[in-house]
Parts: sequence; structure tokens; C-alpha cells
Amino acid sequence: MTVKSDIASLVGNDVFAVFDAGSERSYIKKDALPEGTACSRIGTFSSKMGGEERVINERCSLSAEIEGMPFDFSAHPVDTIGEMEGNDVQLIIGATAMEEWDIKVIPRGRQLDLSGLEKREFMEL
Repeated sequence: MTVKSDIASLVGNDVFAVFDAGSERSYIKKDALPEGTACSRIGTFSSKMGGEERVINERCSLSAEIEGMPFDFSAHPVDTIGEMEGNDVQLIIGATAMEEWDIKVIPRGRQLDLSGLEKREFMEL
């Protein structure tokens, strides 16, 4: 699992985010959801996070920013995520969102490669 923590902005609110290449999906703490976020019911599934099993039945559309560069993705709201580096994790940006926006974690030094996000040129087919 390759993980990098950073501060991301959700509609002007800074949140402690974890970019986690080992998590297929993205998750957000319910209390970190920006006001007016569009969420919809989905088919229920379970997910283990931080040693706890959670029942997931919603998906929310989010717009975020990292180092001034905007991107959008879907995340599943949960009550708690856990702690990392002494901080309350408010957002997990999973591999699917990272791949969609060409965000990479560089394991050595746990840094983010945002060159693909900055370039904003994608090959769809």
C-alpha cells in the first residue's frame, strides 16, 4: 500500500487527506462534507477500514483542490476513518480517483507526483 497524506481543499475548506493507492474507493467523513454536497443512495456493500467493518450505501460527488489544481471525484461518506501521523483523517482519495486524474504517490519520500493533474491532458481511447 502506497500512502501520502496532505492537505486538500473541498470548496474552500481544508481537510486532512490521505492519497491511498491501496484503497480502490474514496471515503469522506460525514462531518467533512461541504454543505450542499450532492449524495445519492447506492447498492449496499461493506468495507473494512481501520479494523472496523462499515456498511456503505451512499456516494457523493466532490470537487477538490490540491496545490491549487482542481479535480472532481466520488467518495462514500462514513462516520469515522481513523488517524494518521497524529491527525484525524477526513478524506481518503483512493486509487480509482488517483488514476482518473493521473495523481501518483512516489513511495520514496512519500510525495505526490501531480504532473499529470497539472498537465490536464488525458487519453480516453
